Amino acid sequence: MKIETLLSPKGRQQQIESFASVERYVNDGSPSLEHRTVSAPYSPKDGESSFILPYQTITPNLARVLEANPSKEATQFIRDTNGNVLFYIHPDMVEQYGYSGGKDKVFPTSSGRTVCVFEKENPLFVKLHYDGMLGRIIRKMEKKEVVQSLEVSAELDRQKSADTLPSTFGYMPETLGVLANIGEKEIGYVVREFSVRSKLKSSDIPILIPWFALFSIDRGSPQDKPLLEQWIRIVGKDSSLASSSTFFKDRFLFPMIESFCYLADRMGLIVDYNAQNFLVQPDGASNPQTIVMRDMQSTWSDTAKRKEKNLHPVFTRSMNIEAPDPKDREYVFKQRSLYFDHKFSEYIIWPVIHQFAKSFGVDGDVLVKE
Repeated sequence: MKIETLLSPKGRQQQIESFASVERYVNDGSPSLEHRTVSAPYSPKDGESSFILPYQTITPNLARVLEANPSKEATQFIRDTNGNVLFYIHPDMVEQYGYSGGKDKVFPTSSGRTVCVFEKENPLFVKLHYDGMLGRIIRKMEKKEVVQSLEVSAELDRQKSADTLPSTFGYMPETLGVLANIGEKEIGYVVREFSVRSKLKSSDIPILIPWFALFSIDRGSPQDKPLLEQWIRIVGKDSSLASSSTFFKDRFLFPMIESFCYLADRMGLIVDYNAQNFLVQPDGASNPQTIVMRDMQSTWSDTAKRKEKNLHPVFTRSMNIEAPDPKDREYVFKQRSLYFDHKFSEYIIWPVIHQFAKSFGVDGDVLVKE
């Protein structure tokens, strides 16, 4: 993959195609390994370029629709012309849950169960219930997961309105959740907008590059240099090592660290940091501008921290370092460590430092210490 193709697409179609390609093929996968039961036609790595997304038609009284500042496009997407709710189902789940029809083409993103509805004026993502293995766990979307996604998105909306967001941080809002009793249990899905909410103005369909793509090999063009190296060499101010190092730190490393500090310390949100859940958005001059968070479900509220910051502490998924039971306190301490020492440090920070060190011939340990 050439960085110029991503940063300067020749039209909307190339932009969408490039995004789909980098999501699916410039991805070395999780360092903790992964196992997917998703069938071959719908696989992010080996599947079809697109497929029709099935749905069941459900009368409004039999479905619950949760909202968090959705766009008109998203609101229309979940209903038919008669006002019935469209309950979208992963194709692998059709045999288990049934379906009524399908109308929209989608391509799978890197997660395998989140798909992009791309043939719209304003594309959308749908995070689907998947009663199978993706990564290391079964990816169910039940009430808790759907509610948490919208709670976190709504909280970030509040902070955006209050103007507390760092200038380098943005998020892809998850604005609609649908729940219904399908079969013997209540399951759901979440609609994510293909937009970035931040302090800065953004185009309707932003250019976005997943964090994992910065240091992964393009399986279709393995001869291409990693995107991080290309980006720094092509867009950086000059080719000197000192300038390249400054560009890397100021445009990639420190904004990501600032995002973590904002979410964890200012907002009391403990995020499941991995290289899939964050992206980089360039500005009009192709400089990295915004660290963009996606996937609100894998977020815990830190009750003690939110109390300290005078923020409402009630979330569906929370952890409390001040819990009465010492075993609960120990668990929270370990969870905090898991998400910082392991996930953030080893899945987010170290891979880009390692790639920069490898590409530019510097000592990665020096950057780690800095």
